[in-house]
Amino acid sequence: MTDSGVFVGIAQGHADPAAAVVIDGSVVAFEEEERHTRIKHAWGSYPSNALRSCLRLADVSPRDVEAIAVGWDAESYSNGRMRAFFDDLNTRYDVDNATVSWQETVLRSFNVEALQRRHEMYWHEACSAPMPRLLTFPHHEVHAYHASMQSPFEDAVCIVADGSGDDLTTSAWLKLGSGLELVRKEVMPNSLGWFYAAITEYLGYRAYDGEYKVMGLASYGDRNNPFRNVVSHVLNVSREDHAFLLEPKFIHYGDHTFSTRFTDDLVDLIGHPPRRPNDRLQQWHADLALAAQKALEEAVVSWVDWATSKFKIPYVCLGGGVAQNIMANSAVFSHDGVSDIFVQPLCSDGGAAAGAGLIASHMHKGTHPAPLRSLALGSSTLSENVCGALTHAGLKFDRADDVTQETARILARGAVVAWFQGAMEAGPRALGQRSILADPRSTSSRDRVNELVKHRELWRPLCPSVPYDEAAKCFIKYTDSPFMTVTFEASPWLRANAPAVVHVDGTVRPQLVHEEHAPLFWSLIKKFGSQTGVPVLLNTSLNRNDEPIVRTIDEAIALFQEIGVDYLVADRYIVRKHV
Repeated sequence: MTDSGVFVGIAQGHADPAAAVVIDGSVVAFEEEERHTRIKHAWGSYPSNALRSCLRLADVSPRDVEAIAVGWDAESYSNGRMRAFFDDLNTRYDVDNATVSWQETVLRSFNVEALQRRHEMYWHEACSAPMPRLLTFPHHEVHAYHASMQSPFEDAVCIVADGSGDDLTTSAWLKLGSGLELVRKEVMPNSLGWFYAAITEYLGYRAYDGEYKVMGLASYGDRNNPFRNVVSHVLNVSREDHAFLLEPKFIHYGDHTFSTRFTDDLVDLIGHPPRRPNDRLQQWHADLALAAQKALEEAVVSWVDWATSKFKIPYVCLGGGVAQNIMANSAVFSHDGVSDIFVQPLCSDGGAAAGAGLIASHMHKGTHPAPLRSLALGSSTLSENVCGALTHAGLKFDRADDVTQETARILARGAVVAWFQGAMEAGPRALGQRSILADPRSTSSRDRVNELVKHRELWRPLCPSVPYDEAAKCFIKYTDSPFMTVTFEASPWLRANAPAVVHVDGTVRPQLVHEEHAPLFWSLIKKFGSQTGVPVLLNTSLNRNDEPIVRTIDEAIALFQEIGVDYLVADRYIVRKHV
């Protein structure tokens, strides 16, 4: 058995498979499988391509890996505890056949023997080497460790919420230094993730994919709409008891004519037929989205209020898939008992690859992660290879002496730029490595990017990237948010000078850029500010609406040729589209 201090984290379940390499308590490589397969979320796949890529990036031989770590409590699936939990659940609720089938599937999939067999097969296939030992950790503990230990806080409370992980759906944790303790838990079927997934499908989007569309749509809802009372029958939140209760007859247990995510009882309660994906949006859709969004926010805030009050700690960490709900994160940040928050940007199950690797390193080597500063953890392309790819594609290009100065000049003239630089960022947000950039001073930039570049709904918000030292002029109240995980209220200055990045409700979801962590991107925004007086760039991911963010220079070139951007800036090379 090797004693190298190298751990590989693997996330593999229903969606978002990913791999990570952790060395001495630091994540040195992380990639999602979707970036390789080019299928968004890579549903049901094993992250074989991401695994090989991460080992290559980390310059690690498969034989040097001390252990593989995964975020499932395999022991509880093997010793009968999860079986007993499901049996008890099935005696208390009128469980349908689809739910029983799902229970049997997870019992078969996540026990020790099944995990060992599956990972051994794929490891040998991907690496042509014997598999190291397999370490398994409870799902919510992995999310909590990942969120709290990569935060900047010495002491904090951490709330983890998702669909489900093992038997848990929501959990609260106390972080004191390097210690982490579970202090409260909620179990299925009482799930915030399942609630929001059901509303997502009711509104015509795919669960675990379209939740962010529901969140954006909610801003167009009428705050006094009648769905607030209707939704309270589905998800009831008690501020006095700091608790929430999801009524399962509306979600899982009953007849399912329209979706496996909600029952016909929910259709009867709402009083409108579920929206089909291509149906025109109506006002009631936005009203329902707003009601669901507010119910989710109230539930998360109620747990935060309980934890901060009980432990007298005003610092909050958020993890698990529900932490992708930016508006809920912002409601936490605005709560009276909260001084500051850290939202793990890799909070989905894919991010659990990094979390599992970190917790394995800590438990077996005593390492402690440093605060997270950058997500530039993926593949990069050498400058000479960028030049070669552009030449091979038959593109005419110039090499800029000062690429940030020239790109700033191009953007200031109103052009839309595909920006391909350095190591690919991890997670769902473009952070200045694989971005589409535009001038934020006119809403026409937003509309053009949404319609001609991203081919998505015109009402969808786009985000600003702002140097951290410029944040005070842009936001009413803010904290450091380098990963686009929280929204802030836009200042009058930002509304007047960068309307393209201000949502209809007056909020923005910014990336605050630090020179020491992203020097090239920081320089670009600063130079754009020097030329225009507005040190802000509209920044969205370099992909189509229905595809993953690009990984390679060849993918960037192909996308550039197919979508409505004006320039491709890759490394120090600038390509102008000739039409």
